[in-house]
Amino acid sequence: MTWVLIAGFLVFFMQAGFAMLEGGMIRHTGVVNSMAENFMDACITGILFFIVGFGIAFGSTENSLFFPGIEFALGGIDGTQAGDGAVFVNFFFQFAFAGAAGTIATGAMAERTDFKGKLIYTAIVGAIIYPIVVFWTWGGGWIADQGFLDFAGSGIVHMTGGIVALIVAIFVA
Repeated sequence: MTWVLIAGFLVFFMQAGFAMLEGGMIRHTGVVNSMAENFMDACITGILFFIVGFGIAFGSTENSLFFPGIEFALGGIDGTQAGDGAVFVNFFFQFAFAGAAGTIATGAMAERTDFKGKLIYTAIVGAIIYPIVVFWTWGGGWIADQGFLDFAGSGIVHMTGGIVALIVAIFVA
């Protein structure tokens, strides 16, 4: 659990890296807004991934390999039972990846969307889009059922963030 937690810290620190990269690529007048957007990306993703995203990503495959059975707020665990710590660590690790997937696309939107639009996009990615992709692959859904393996998120995190960035770039162009 210690290694997964440390890896989660490293992945979460990518938020700062993306913010600095984006801040260095835009005009001086937009840097504060960009930093605020990246900060709020982490905050909103954390809240919504806790409430619904994690439950979608690792929900039950009992009824469908396409749409999971959802458990809200980590299935109601409260930290008092054996094994709850592992769920908390797994949640943090997965939240760090969810935040990274959402932040990957912010460069495509830099100085092209307003603050409210970024918050809406973040909410949709953190609560619905990324968790469904995770369910399909790491959560035991239909892609995993086909034998797909993704060790470190290149096919899930980066592909999801990249496709979202492409779609956003098409819309704002």
